[in-house]
Amino acid sequence: MNLSNGLLNLTNWLGNVIMPTMAGLFAAAAIYRFSKAQPYSHLGYAALASLMCSGLLRAMESFSNQASWNNPDRYWISVLTLVNWVGNVLLPLYGAGQVVLAAVHFAGLLERMTIGEAFVMLGRDYPAIRQRVLDDQNNIRRHVNVFVNGENVRFAQGGLTQISSDTEVWIYPALSGG
Repeated sequence: MNLSNGLLNLTNWLGNVIMPTMAGLFAAAAIYRFSKAQPYSHLGYAALASLMCSGLLRAMESFSNQASWNNPDRYWISVLTLVNWVGNVLLPLYGAGQVVLAAVHFAGLLERMTIGEAFVMLGRDYPAIRQRVLDDQNNIRRHVNVFVNGENVRFAQGGLTQISSDTEVWIYPALSGG
């Protein structure tokens, strides 16, 4: 085995095994972070970058593997391989991603908001509720207890607690007397 064959095997291994695996892991992490209402776009871009790197490595592999060093067709072969990869891998993935995003959007799964934003929106139609639940800085008042799906938001993320259309919210004002 010589250096050129070793480099060819390394490019093959990186382009066909490591980079697609990393792309899958980045995509899975992006889906997980999306489900937890955390920032996820950087992981989606990392998955796409891993796939693009895989394609470039595969183009380099075909560039070095299919033609001799003095064959003028080797440039055409590498460009053809790269275009083939974009047309057969990237564009279908992009199209499938857009279809999934459209379906998720129309199903209402992307419409998340915080409990504070929900009270501000509710306050547009019912200002008295907003005044009794939120203070001037749109924070939940100290004497009001708000529960989201049975959990007190004071012990969660406060007014930044994420809610969706199927979340149950309970508002309990402070009671006193004697």
